[in-house]
Amino acid sequence: MLPMKLIVPLYRALHIVQRSCFILAATLLVACGGSSEPEASNSTAPSTNPVPSTAVAATPVAAVADGNGKLKIFILAGQSNMQGYGKVELGADMKSPTRTPHILGGTGSLRGMVNNSPDAFRFLVEPVKTVTYTVNGVTQTYKDWVSRDDVWVSSWDSGAIGKTTELRNGALNVGFGSEKVLPAGYIGPEFGFGHMVGNGLADKVLLVKASWGGKSLAVDFRPPSSGGVTGPYYNEVLAKVRMVLADVKKYYPAYDGKGFEVAGFGWHQGWNDRVTTAYVAQYEVNLANLIRDMRKDLGLPAMPFVIGNTGMAVGDKDSNGFKLITAQGNVADITKYPEFAGTVSTVDTRPFYDPLTSPEVGFGYHWHYNGQSYYQIGEGMGNAMLKLIKP
Repeated sequence: MLPMKLIVPLYRALHIVQRSCFILAATLLVACGGSSEPEASNSTAPSTNPVPSTAVAATPVAAVADGNGKLKIFILAGQSNMQGYGKVELGADMKSPTRTPHILGGTGSLRGMVNNSPDAFRFLVEPVKTVTYTVNGVTQTYKDWVSRDDVWVSSWDSGAIGKTTELRNGALNVGFGSEKVLPAGYIGPEFGFGHMVGNGLADKVLLVKASWGGKSLAVDFRPPSSGGVTGPYYNEVLAKVRMVLADVKKYYPAYDGKGFEVAGFGWHQGWNDRVTTAYVAQYEVNLANLIRDMRKDLGLPAMPFVIGNTGMAVGDKDSNGFKLITAQGNVADITKYPEFAGTVSTVDTRPFYDPLTSPEVGFGYHWHYNGQSYYQIGEGMGNAMLKLIKP
């Protein structure tokens, strides 16, 4: 049997061939295997006409880069959408007049995505091993989800300030979202991100995810350089990352002691700023300061930084939403921030917003619990990260 590092790129290639190419907007360069970023910027330009997630462009194949033997550590931080509310097994019944939610393999679930395109996404499931669920009297057997020992996750979550705990530690798999237990489990961006960087890097990977629901950048994550009181959750991110770095073997038991390096930072946050006009006005300054301050406090002056913008709920259809998304894109514009050239990228997540085929049509938050949306967010952020660390 071929090793995983050879199998996965082959499956990714099938994924590329089978997904269609689309033009998202005149300012967005999209082609199969092409870049989603303008030449003069590391950011995807805001669009006023988001395309449904059924029309997203193919993700370029991530060629495996030569490794240096060091464990690659990525930090993932943000609020509830980084926690993750993407349904894994339970989606909507599109044939039902009431769009009955919570059925196995339903539309908008990760399982539904894999079932609809089994060849494209077969790298996400086991070739032989199966799993069986019974929900509402219906029993289904599926191929089990792949568990990747080469990509490990240390996930930190809920609790009062200073009481955040590691809620889950283990090989990358489903269930690292806000709900862990299947079949009702969720994924966050870590799932697609982890598969993407795991496929594209020869070295093993550790994801350190620190996220809390309902937190703003203006207050909760406020960086020191923005003045005023430093956000308590800014300090919490640093505290948890430093805890892991001080004892990597504890948080990644397979660590071989050959060295590690923090390879990048992924940020997916913005809703709690978007709903407050004063917070939106300062978001760009705060985000630029977050990048600078995290780099300074971690001693990594050029740490790659990827932002997944706040594209849910048709993010550019209201004034505050459009301004916040613009701010998230601006920090990756090298004409505005030449200091960030080649090290900061913003991913436009609006093409992944697809409420009509989501498990919870009437629920505007959390991408309507769409597992495919959360997978695409993570995949997009992971692809953008790979472009930064191995251009």
